[in-house]
Amino acid sequence: MSALQSAQRVTVMYFAEVMFPFGTTRKKTAVGEEVTGLIVWWNRNGQVNGRNWSVIVDEKGIRAFLILPERTALAKKHANKYVTASLEKLVALGVEPFLVTILGREMGTFTSCRCRKPSWYYLFASVGSPLWCGDCRNPVPLYRIPPISGDEYYGILMWNEDHLACDTLWIGSGVGERFSGRQMSEAESELSRAGREICAAIEEKTGIPTYYYLDRYSGRSLKSEKARKCPVCKGEWLLAERWGIFDFQCDGCRLLSSLAVNFPR
Repeated sequence: MSALQSAQRVTVMYFAEVMFPFGTTRKKTAVGEEVTGLIVWWNRNGQVNGRNWSVIVDEKGIRAFLILPERTALAKKHANKYVTASLEKLVALGVEPFLVTILGREMGTFTSCRCRKPSWYYLFASVGSPLWCGDCRNPVPLYRIPPISGDEYYGILMWNEDHLACDTLWIGSGVGERFSGRQMSEAESELSRAGREICAAIEEKTGIPTYYYLDRYSGRSLKSEKARKCPVCKGEWLLAERWGIFDFQCDGCRLLSSLAVNFPR
């Protein structure tokens, strides 16, 4: 993986402490279970990044330490029906409104897309949202787009976790290296087919062209790399000039790729 590609595996991350004051409740066990459930729904709605959260309890309430895609990620306007229902259960249990304290932003991470109407998106696995704006090249919190199934983004998040797992296997250069490399680089692999279906669904829901990124790890020569054709339609797709980390783009097949990482940029 190139330095540029590695950098984009981590999107924006705000570390936050979320406090759920017990208030008048006496059902602390039930509150704990509901808070845990709420965090899961926040995660599936794209409001909380990853699954590495910590939850502690003391005499005042429950505190959760979460990673958010932006400062306002937990705002009511971003909630889906599952988040809303969970919050209503906490109110019914006597819990006071939760309080969010932003502890800071992780160094070196991206800011979220602020484009009013992106002209295109691309799907690129990362620790956070795998949806990126093609205009500003920043990650797009998933709650900014309509869900592609049901009222959550579980399918997109599971694809992202699968891709990151393959990335880990490939970097480890041990068990599963060849398998994971093929999954991430071949347009017809199971992982890529799932990702391309997600791109098509996002484009259908938003009306915004959405591209799928194919990794490229090794090549025989720079000349042969530049002569590569789109793996789906076999058409020309080499860009006149490199754009970000992309050297190839096929508008018809909605595919992006780069020159093999073993060649200097």
